[in-house]
Amino acid sequence: AVNTGLTSTNVYSLAISGTNIFAGTGGGVFLSTNNGSSWTAVNTGLTDLNVRSLAISGTNIFAGTWRGGVWKRPLSEMCIGVSITNILSNQSATVGGTVTWSVSTSGSSPFTYQWYKNGSPITGATDSSYTTPTLTLSDSGSAYYCYVTNCSGSNATSNIAALTVVTTTGIKNIDFINNINIFPNPTPGKFTLEV
Repeated sequence: AVNTGLTSTNVYSLAISGTNIFAGTGGGVFLSTNNGSSWTAVNTGLTDLNVRSLAISGTNIFAGTWRGGVWKRPLSEMCIGVSITNILSNQSATVGGTVTWSVSTSGSSPFTYQWYKNGSPITGATDSSYTTPTLTLSDSGSAYYCYVTNCSGSNATSNIAALTVVTTTGIKNIDFINNINIFPNPTPGKFTLEV
């Protein structure tokens, strides 16, 4: 059974709008935004909680009640606030690489995403995941987070994730007669070479 949050399991009607599922029950109208895993009451203005039928027409939902007539409400008001359900991890990468962060959300869709770097919005970074452009040393120490809104007007901000960018030090070319080439050159760190 997928009844978590329902105050009445007497379900008389179901209606679907996008990814939202509505249940007309003996305890009112309930909304699920996660395929029925949990339900939230959306009964504002409903005088008779004994809902026998639901219908969606255009941008409105209608509920036929047992003794309270018909209730009408815009679908735009039938929205559960957004929350971010995962934690962003700090990441490390090498110069020339990229990193990707993603957020998972719950609540009513559609969601609007905006990623930030060091407190400023990143142009074009408006999806649930963000991949950096090719990294340079100057990106090291940057802080990234995502701001999400939805139809309810609510918002959620992810935690801040730090980025560390490092260079790799290695041997590029060995010419045992003349020299050894080390990259990058100059190298910012220490290294030991034994022959």
